[in-house]
Amino acid sequence: MERKKAIGTILLTALILATFIGFVKAEGGSPADPIMVPIGGGTYTGTLPKGSNYGDCYNVTVYSNHSIVVSLYTDDSNWLMWMYGPGSPNPLNPPGIGFNNFTYLVTVPGNYCIEVYLNDVSSGSYTIKIDSLNLLPYVPSFLASPPSPTYVYTSYDFTVITVDPESDNVSYKLDWGDNTTTTTGFYASNQPVMVSHMWILPNAVSQPYLVKVQATDQYGNSSNYSAPLSFVMTQNDAGSGGDAGNSVSNALILNSTLYNTIRYTFTGTLYHNDENLGRGDGADYYNFTVNNGDWMHVALTPLTNFSCLTILYDPYGNPVTPIGTNPIDMNATCSGNWSIAVLLNDNTFGQYSINLSVNLTVNLTIAVNYSPPEGVTITVDGQAHIVYRYYPLTLTVTTGWHNITADYGFLVPIPPGDYYYVYLFTRWSDGSTANPRGVYLSQNWAVTAIYVRQRGIIM
Repeated sequence: MERKKAIGTILLTALILATFIGFVKAEGGSPADPIMVPIGGGTYTGTLPKGSNYGDCYNVTVYSNHSIVVSLYTDDSNWLMWMYGPGSPNPLNPPGIGFNNFTYLVTVPGNYCIEVYLNDVSSGSYTIKIDSLNLLPYVPSFLASPPSPTYVYTSYDFTVITVDPESDNVSYKLDWGDNTTTTTGFYASNQPVMVSHMWILPNAVSQPYLVKVQATDQYGNSSNYSAPLSFVMTQNDAGSGGDAGNSVSNALILNSTLYNTIRYTFTGTLYHNDENLGRGDGADYYNFTVNNGDWMHVALTPLTNFSCLTILYDPYGNPVTPIGTNPIDMNATCSGNWSIAVLLNDNTFGQYSINLSVNLTVNLTIAVNYSPPEGVTITVDGQAHIVYRYYPLTLTVTTGWHNITADYGFLVPIPPGDYYYVYLFTRWSDGSTANPRGVYLSQNWAVTAIYVRQRGIIM
């Protein structure tokens, strides 16, 4: 088929609701050798010779419920155009001369053929333009978002939704305003989708985080972004809703019911100073109350990849531990308000946890594998206890360091007195051979003193 530029005198428009999935261009134009329209469509010119017994065919592979527009420009009115569906020998619409606004809703995906046919005995020329009209998803909206206040290092859920006018599956891209985005998989049109996010930095001064969402259909067509939601992210040290104090004098006061005789774990955050963003927090101070002689336990754990250190201060503001001591276990030397300082030790930021307890108690259980009728002497922190083979010793002690000593050995006569047993300490059940030994207790702990017993004759 010879192609040349045609002078458009008549506009013939066919609106066919369908979608392109892949056009492959080929030479030809007969029903047996149609022109394959490429992705995005194209414009073609051609002529049909006098006496032609078939028209030019353009093949489009389509999905359901999407749109294409076919515009035909000819040099007279004696032209026909109709469409064949996948595997159908019969046209899906009756041919007509000079028709326009022909609409057809494609419900079966496949190959559709548009045929242009000259309806008289003379030759003629035409131009046909095929454009893709895949409709964009509507701008998505937020069905649910977290209420204020919002805090760093806390995961929040957002629910988004949109409708695609052609019922395509859609994915969502959420811009969190912190130079990160999240793109979901594909979901059905009009299906609510929940996405979670956690901010790790407080927002800059007077610059809240702006969260917006965009939808993209399964063929790559994207909507505009939604109107943004505004969020202010603050610290939440020890659940206070803000920043802990930055000195002993303004330390955050902790509730004594949280740490007295029980284990209390809380989190906090530290940030290097950034003058451009107007934020920085290099130290957190926490205040807790103890009595003279109370056992204090403080343990620091960085939860992210950064470095921080602890110092313990007495009620007079004097440091009583070297910087970086961790854990801290000691008896209070006076009553009053003691303070824990957590200090940033590098030029980064992160989250940490503190485990604090005052007079926290645990169970210490000590057993022996052999014992004479009078038992074995086990000494704990200077206090002697008698332990029998089938009756272990259980003590309630505070967390921290404790000293344990077992009898090294003893001789027990066997009536009527000709023989005896020798009991010799060899090790503890956890493998230690130290006797006496120190043990650090942070939770319930049990151990057995292992003895060997040998029989001898009294000479």
